[in-house]
Amino acid sequence: MYNSNNMFNRQFVAQAPPAVRLDFLRKTYSTLFGSLVLTVASGYVASRPEMLPVTLGLLMPLLIVGLIVGFIMQFTARTPGVNIAMLGLYSVIQGAITGPLLYLAQKWAPGVPMQAAVLTLSVFGGLTMYTLTTGKDFQY
Repeated sequence: MYNSNNMFNRQFVAQAPPAVRLDFLRKTYSTLFGSLVLTVASGYVASRPEMLPVTLGLLMPLLIVGLIVGFIMQFTARTPGVNIAMLGLYSVIQGAITGPLLYLAQKWAPGVPMQAAVLTLSVFGGLTMYTLTTGKDFQY
């Protein structure tokens, strides 16, 4: 909701003027991009050969901490600054979990992780472009 100053006059972004909608999309995509950069960077570090034994040994604690951080994120979602910090921490943890698993998947099934990444990016990009050009709302 874009008008959160007045709790009795809240409107959805979809009903806002185009400038407000574009600003919302810019903020959303920049937050998503930052989160993905943190995830990829921590996944890269965690899957380095010298780090792989350590991160595989910490996989279960990382899963538990990720679950706890995800739970805390629900309570800090509307606290400016803290919500972004928690998203960053969650992204780093998920990267540390996903990086070594993708390394092992690439070792056992060469090419499959890259195919999955290309397909995911294609579908995401295609749906984004479709939504931006047609104005179709996927809210059901």
